Amino acid sequence: MSVALEGLQEDGYRIGDLQALRYDRNVQPFFDGYLGKLYNLCAASKRRSGDGILTALFGGNPPSNFDAIVGYLAQRPVVVLGEWKDGTFVEAGFCFPIITCGTSDTERSMFAGYGFFKPYWGTPELPVLAMLGLSYLFQEFDLKAIHGTRYRDNVLTWNFTKQFGFKEIGEIPHYQLRNGKLVSGVVTSLDRGDFERYVENWLVEQYRAANPVEPSAESVVAPTATILEMPAPAPPPPAPAAPVDFEAQLPLSWL
Repeated sequence: MSVALEGLQEDGYRIGDLQALRYDRNVQPFFDGYLGKLYNLCAASKRRSGDGILTALFGGNPPSNFDAIVGYLAQRPVVVLGEWKDGTFVEAGFCFPIITCGTSDTERSMFAGYGFFKPYWGTPELPVLAMLGLSYLFQEFDLKAIHGTRYRDNVLTWNFTKQFGFKEIGEIPHYQLRNGKLVSGVVTSLDRGDFERYVENWLVEQYRAANPVEPSAESVVAPTATILEMPAPAPPPPAPAAPVDFEAQLPLSWL
C-alpha cells in the first residue's frame, strides 16, 4: 500500500480547502435531494448549447433526463469534489463507479466516470481535486486499476487524465450513444502503481515549493577571474642601417 495514499486517507482526502467527500444525504454538507443539484450543475455546464456535460459524462446510459440520472447516481457511492469557502462546501465536480470487478476477498478494478462543473474549468484546483477523487476510489475500494471511456474526439479529457498516468488501451465499438447512434468508446486505464508514483511526486514537489532550501555560505563559491598571460609584444624590427659616415660615427646606445 502507498504511504502517500494512506496519508491522504488519514487527512480525509483533503488538501487545504479542497476535499473529496462521499455523498450521504444524512450528513452535512449534503441533504435529501442533493443528487438533483448535481444533475442541474451538469446541465448548466455547457459551452454554447446542449445538455451540458450530461452526454459526455453518461454517454446515453442512463438517458440524460433528471429522473434517470438521479436514480442512477442513487444506486452508486458518489464522491463529490469541492472547495470549502467560508465554511460552505462549493461543488466543483464528482466521480462515481460505473461497474466494479471483484469482491472484498479478491483483487478489484473499476470502470468509473467523472465530471467537473463549468466554474472550475481550467482552474489550478482541478488537477488536485481529480487526484483526491482518484485517491478516494483507489484507497476506499482497494483497487488495482481504474478504467474509463470517452468519445474519440474528446481530446480535452484525454489531455487532462493522462497526467495522472492513464494510458489508452483500445476502443469498444458500438459502445455509447451520440445523436441516437452507437459510436465507439476509447478505453483508458490507470494502474495503481502509476498513480501512486504521480501522487508521491506531486507531494514532493509541493513540499519543496513550500520549503525552499537556502544555499549555505560554504556552498557559495565566489567566481574567480581567469588571468590570461598575454605574450610579450614582439620587438620592433631594427631600423635600416644608415650609410657609414666615417666622419661622424656615434656609439650605438645613442641611436
